[in-house]
Amino acid sequence: MTNWGQRSKHCCNDGLKDFKFQAVGSSGWEWVKTKNGIYLKSELLSNAGFRHGFFTKLWNGYKPIHLNKFLQDEANVFSLKQIHSNKVIEVPPLKSFPPVEADGLVSKTKNQSLWVCTADCIPGLIADPQTGNVCAFHAGWRGIASNIIHETLMKMTGIKTNVGSLLIALGPAISGKNYPVGEDVAEAVFKHISKTKPSREQSSRKDLFTLKPGKDNLPKCESSNKILLDLRLAALDQLLKESLDVHQISIAPFCTFKENDLFHSWRRDRVKAVQWSGIVSREGRQ
Repeated sequence: MTNWGQRSKHCCNDGLKDFKFQAVGSSGWEWVKTKNGIYLKSELLSNAGFRHGFFTKLWNGYKPIHLNKFLQDEANVFSLKQIHSNKVIEVPPLKSFPPVEADGLVSKTKNQSLWVCTADCIPGLIADPQTGNVCAFHAGWRGIASNIIHETLMKMTGIKTNVGSLLIALGPAISGKNYPVGEDVAEAVFKHISKTKPSREQSSRKDLFTLKPGKDNLPKCESSNKILLDLRLAALDQLLKESLDVHQISIAPFCTFKENDLFHSWRRDRVKAVQWSGIVSREGRQ
């Protein structure tokens, strides 16, 4: 097991050299060590005063109600029955309610703790420092292909959140070089990413597939001739298309498939096991 130390920092740019994220992830990521295990935090969210965590497989067996004690014990906990959709719901101002079928939660009520689980898909945590509103969402290829990011941002604006003030942390997910998919999956995602030439500040898009549309232009896995799909880059493309600035986004430099000691991976293990990610809403600064 890697010795991460008490509070070990990793720069997103260093961890994603294969993907050339020069413009993304200027804010770092930090491991927090507890007697129960370690979890990951985004400095982008931490510096704005949001309590959150991307937990690892070391917390296997822990549910959000238990993990929440490491974020904000008095917060009310909410999670979902995730269905690989683009459905995002607003949490009512209650202390609890039964999990419903959806893949994203948004909150405008102080001290609500929102949770999603993943095992290769992207766990996304969003915060608005001005209002204190937060969101947690889960995005696999089906979610990306059905525009869950757009639906998430629309739901956030529906609770009086300004997209220009949002901070977005995309947690550990499977990397492109470890995620070969069929042409049908790649085409479904490709239809929902930008096909226009990116600006210099958004140059990381050229690592997504290629700038040319069509399955014949997508990168292939040499061993299987399948297409290599990086969900994180697809999510980044969609976020930039929604007029977010790269400085509002931070992407974790860890691949769930590669980091066997830290993360469950469905692609690697074919076992139904997940890690949880959560964020707590707070009062705004208005």
